[in-house]
Amino acid sequence: PNTTVDLTFSTGPLNDLYFGTPQADALNGLTGNDSIFGLDGNDNIGGDDGNDSLLGNAGNDFIDGGNGDDVVYAGKGNDGILGANGNDSLYGNKGFDVVLGGDGNDLIFGGKGDDSLGGDAGDDSIFGQLGNDYLLGGSGNDAVSGGEGDDTVVGIDPGATNPGVGEFDTLTGGAGNDRFLLGDSDKIYYSGDGNAAISDFNSGEDAIVLSGVKANYSLSVSGNVTSIFLKKTGQSDDLIATVQGVTDLNLDRPYFTFI
Repeated sequence: PNTTVDLTFSTGPLNDLYFGTPQADALNGLTGNDSIFGLDGNDNIGGDDGNDSLLGNAGNDFIDGGNGDDVVYAGKGNDGILGANGNDSLYGNKGFDVVLGGDGNDLIFGGKGDDSLGGDAGDDSIFGQLGNDYLLGGSGNDAVSGGEGDDTVVGIDPGATNPGVGEFDTLTGGAGNDRFLLGDSDKIYYSGDGNAAISDFNSGEDAIVLSGVKANYSLSVSGNVTSIFLKKTGQSDDLIATVQGVTDLNLDRPYFTFI
């Protein structure tokens, strides 16, 4: 039978070690720096307060680190991880994982599979690793790297009123046909203070996505860096991104996409 075992372990500031069962467990620590290990089954694991170590193991698990600087390993399966508050280290594994860092300066790894990874608030480092991943830095100065696979790499929070303002993000595609998003159909990213640095653009494989039309933008080359500017009437053009190590870009080429 598909049974859920609900285990809430302690009521005080204890540093404890807990194991689940082969069934679908609900495992919840409270205060203290807890180590909680799910086994097989689709587990729901919550760290609550403290600097916790949480392992989902096999199954389609949901793991919430809660407050504190947590370390979370998803294990095999299609898992959901929420770092919540604190500077967390979050690791996906095999499967289609969804990982959100929450507040704090988080370290996020997707592992194998087509993952969706988001840093949320804070200065995050995000690595897609294997698979065709969607990576979202969120607010803050983020380093976002796709790894192997055809990835979509975004440095900002698209839901923000002025996405990218005041941010300085580093975007790396890695191997594969990657898309670097510098805007969408509604908003230009990094308009105003802030910009993205694209570190490994390959014009034979990758694409840069810009909001609006080609006439709104210009390119400038200095040394081995191409800068992408948003044109401003009556004022200095606005730097929104640099492309490192590439000097022969052309806005007319198909690796620039305008939406």
